[in-house]
Amino acid sequence: MSDVSLLLEFTPGQDVGGIQNEYEIRLYVALVDYLEDTRSVATFENAFNRAVNDAFTLAFVAGKADAGNGDPLTEDEVDWLNARIGAELGFADTLWTSAKALRDSDDYTPQAGEAFAAAHAVSYASTIPGIYSEGKLRGALNKFLTFDGDDGAESCQTCQSLKGRRKPAKWWVEQELIPGQAGNRNYDCGGWNCQHYLVDDDGAIFAGYGSLDWAGESAGELSQAFVEFMIGGSVTVSRIGEGGPGSGNFGHSGVPGQIGGSGPGGGAGKVLSMTGDESFYSADTERILIFSDDGEQLYDVSSGDEHEVDTSSINAEDVVDAHMIHNHPSADLGSDTWTFSDKDIDTAADANLASTTVTGKYRTYTINRPEKGWGNHAEAMKQAQAKFKWSDKYVSDMLGYREGVFGDSPEQMNRDARKFWRAYAEAIETTYEETKRK
Repeated sequence: MSDVSLLLEFTPGQDVGGIQNEYEIRLYVALVDYLEDTRSVATFENAFNRAVNDAFTLAFVAGKADAGNGDPLTEDEVDWLNARIGAELGFADTLWTSAKALRDSDDYTPQAGEAFAAAHAVSYASTIPGIYSEGKLRGALNKFLTFDGDDGAESCQTCQSLKGRRKPAKWWVEQELIPGQAGNRNYDCGGWNCQHYLVDDDGAIFAGYGSLDWAGESAGELSQAFVEFMIGGSVTVSRIGEGGPGSGNFGHSGVPGQIGGSGPGGGAGKVLSMTGDESFYSADTERILIFSDDGEQLYDVSSGDEHEVDTSSINAEDVVDAHMIHNHPSADLGSDTWTFSDKDIDTAADANLASTTVTGKYRTYTINRPEKGWGNHAEAMKQAQAKFKWSDKYVSDMLGYREGVFGDSPEQMNRDARKFWRAYAEAIETTYEETKRK
């Protein structure tokens, strides 16, 4: 079997935390796009289904690789993986029925749609650790493992009967009794709130509850760490630790700057913390903060007004590979935050930033620099425009909205701009991330 990462759409080289994070984002985007559109479900369901396929496959392969097994997937492993993906897609049928009912409801609002999408994306993404554990045990079938751990919020007769039992990984796989797989019908409790795990003969947790230790359990790339900590209403950045090395098989080699990554030239990924106050997010004038990869603040530029900030004081040579964060006041947008303007992305590409983030009172957006660089920015803009068949004037109005030009309502312009930047990110082979703050 060839390297499966070549067949998938997910970002290559991620650890399991990054996989879960990207999975959650892709599910959320598929659901929100459907709820904010009028077309049939097919296009959005296909995007959802591809995300399930990619996330489950990569999580399984990551688990097997982390067990030290670099062999291609066996026929039995492929059969198990296909069956598990099929079961998940079957569960999702009712999800789309519920989404359609919500979209068709007289009470539907974009906020209700986003809340629905977020709740279900988080729920579906919680299956990834169990898929990872399955791959890890199958990658070390002869390794002896002992059932251990606390009962947690819920235990059952099955759990009690397994406590202290020592069996090879093959037995746990064949009996379908790997702890930590939510919805496992072989446990009387279903494994939903179980805190049990399997330990090796040295006492180290190998699979199950507590076996995964990534930052926030969904941190993904370094710039996503910025986003996650920014939710707390903070702006001062400090380095608080480093991720461990990634594995070296099936495209799971670790990416420089990724939590847990150890790719060539990048060193271990940094975990960043932010502290501060809410004033940065709710300010009525723009402000720019730029940080190095180690969390050192390079610039704090506050010479801005409601629509833009003067960047003439920033030396481009100082900010190569840095991370830029700036706020967007949203007085004319109600309970939402403006996403990127075209000038924001021009600045990131021209300065060769590692990531650029826009934030505000209600939402945070991030675009990461692609592994191959920002590339042809103008061509990527054209590709994104062609995807929606929008006129030059509409795109110009939409991405220049801070000049007060609206071809439609501000809310619709912002929703369309968010779709545009997702398409742009896809064209340059990177990710466009959204996080709700309130």
